[in-house]
Amino acid sequence: MMQMTLGLLLVLGLIGALAWCVSRLRGMAPTGHAPVKVVGATAVGTRERVVVVEAGGQWLIVGVGAGGVTLLDKIAPQPLAAAPSATAELPRFAAWLKQAMDKRAS
Repeated sequence: MMQMTLGLLLVLGLIGALAWCVSRLRGMAPTGHAPVKVVGATAVGTRERVVVVEAGGQWLIVGVGAGGVTLLDKIAPQPLAAAPSATAELPRFAAWLKQAMDKRAS
């Protein structure tokens, strides 16, 4: 009985250690410059997306769906617009909730 309990604890410990290692490795980003970079994406359906990918000094606009990936257009890189302030557009409750969450986080 004691050997079975110790064996079970050993197996559970190994599973926990493996899960921790996998979570640490998943967060590691590759170093250097990647040849392909996703600039942005938006959903146009339940399974379809339009994705802007930077590759070779130009932007490729591709459609991604269940049937595969289709090149839609090629354009020169564009300057990215600054993101608008999220709190300016939020309703009063959402703004209050965001402010409360920010206070709690700090």
